[in-house]
Amino acid sequence: MKKLSFLMALFIILLAVPLGWVVTRAYQSLGQEEQAEFRFFGEALFDRMEEEMAAMIRREERRPVTDYGPFQAGKTSPLAGQPEEPFVLGYLQVNADGTLQYPLATGSRQAPGPLQEATRELKGAAPLLSRKISPRPKLNTIKEDKIKEAYKKKSEGLGSLAGKYFQRSQSKQSYLEKEERGRYLAAEEAADFIAQAAPTPQASAPAGLAPDFAYAPETTRPILTPMEAFPLAGGRVFIFRRVLFGNRTVSQGLVLELSQFLAHLEEKYFNGEPVAEFARLKLTATALESPITRQAGAAENGPTAVVERLFPRPFDILEARLAATNLPPSPGRNLLNLLVPVVGTILLAGLFLIYRSARGIHELSKRRAGFVSSVTHELKTPLTNIRMYADMLQEGIATTPEKQSKYLRTISSESCRLSRLIINVLEFSRLENHSRVFEMREQSLADAVEEVKTVLDAQIRQEGFTFTTEIAADLRFPFDREGMIQILINCVENSIKFGKDAKAKEILLRAARQGNKICLEIADNGPGVPRQALKNLFDDFYRVDDSLTRKTKGTGIGLALVRKLVLGMGGQVEAANNNPNGLMIRMTFKAE
Repeated sequence: MKKLSFLMALFIILLAVPLGWVVTRAYQSLGQEEQAEFRFFGEALFDRMEEEMAAMIRREERRPVTDYGPFQAGKTSPLAGQPEEPFVLGYLQVNADGTLQYPLATGSRQAPGPLQEATRELKGAAPLLSRKISPRPKLNTIKEDKIKEAYKKKSEGLGSLAGKYFQRSQSKQSYLEKEERGRYLAAEEAADFIAQAAPTPQASAPAGLAPDFAYAPETTRPILTPMEAFPLAGGRVFIFRRVLFGNRTVSQGLVLELSQFLAHLEEKYFNGEPVAEFARLKLTATALESPITRQAGAAENGPTAVVERLFPRPFDILEARLAATNLPPSPGRNLLNLLVPVVGTILLAGLFLIYRSARGIHELSKRRAGFVSSVTHELKTPLTNIRMYADMLQEGIATTPEKQSKYLRTISSESCRLSRLIINVLEFSRLENHSRVFEMREQSLADAVEEVKTVLDAQIRQEGFTFTTEIAADLRFPFDREGMIQILINCVENSIKFGKDAKAKEILLRAARQGNKICLEIADNGPGVPRQALKNLFDDFYRVDDSLTRKTKGTGIGLALVRKLVLGMGGQVEAANNNPNGLMIRMTFKAE
């Protein structure tokens, strides 16, 4: 059994290691999948913000250059009214000579206060806005490239659904990421703009402008450059494009209130979304004297997943960060949380049952070996006694009729004992092989009990027991007579065997009808059975392991045979200790 326990323990360890590794990897994969989905939805959130920015820039880059000029010939500029977006303060044009003009500043119309503050700052920055532009750098910063590259590799490694969708979304280039967005003005639009734009182009740069003043030959058509950003004081930014014509540069664009713009992005794309319940959004406007930050969503405490975005030019002054501490569990995690304990319980239960079965087989094997030894001894003892008394009679040792009668009674008793032992073994074998045929017929229980008394009378008197019965004479029900006699003999012999040292050597057999059942009980005043052994009392070859059973010989099939015979007749059997001592065996049979 020690070897079996060692092998079972080794098997559990060998099974637990790979299973633990599989479960750990499954949880890691689910964690990566949850983070991938979070990144995917974070990127989708930022993509929607970027799409609005791109739509704004596309609209402004396609706007006619003449829309920024003053009223002419009674025509009203489309930019003369108040901008629809609350975060757009107004539209401006910075001329090559440093003057500013905007559609609202004509006649009695005056620009709003915040726009006037912006214009005062832009007047001082006019030389910077008219500088010759250098080749356009790559739109994505190193920081943004690293973020996207790292996530791309992780998504490819995961092979997740979210990763596949994310890669697909990255393959669609944003309008802001396009390198070539400048254009030449059409001839008619260029003529109108030149007519509208202040003085006639000069051959040299105006006084006060930087040496790297933008220059384009007068023979070329005006050129529009992509939109750029110029930070202003008070959390504002000038989003503008350059119009290059002749040797002049004119800047056209709008003034953006960044705090309102960030609040607009937060309200439109984040607040009210499910992601706001577990993630925190942080929008930051950098490259300002005092950076502006807006935060919303769940509290952040040691985030486990972070998505960051630095938007392309001209919004490269804006950064977005989405972080979550506790990601919502995926359906796969909930299923795994349910399956792990269930599968673990099943495996442990299976291993426990295998161990119990192996241990039961081992114990049964030991009991079988003990049974062979016990049967050998039980057969040898009566045969020895029979042979000894027969030799004594043969040699004439019994000289008186009384001694001869005593020797013959002993021989007869030992012969009956040997016969019962053989009958028990044969009966047990037939029941094990399912070859025992039960002849069930309605008959009197009292008649069967009288036959038992006759068979055991000499043994009962010899051991000093009294056998009392409480059975109604008319109690009849279907049972197999031979089987019932065998049951009663085994139970009474068991009481005699273990009750030899009892103070009151009494055996009581009572039977009564209880509803549609017959209840039959055999009780004695012996030592009883330990409580933990009661459930195993009727097992094959089982003997209670205590000092009493070690002193008392037996084969261990008596009560096992009782249980098999009772079950064969459609009944039930159980054992219980009497109070204060003794054992009671209770059997129930069908009354009809």
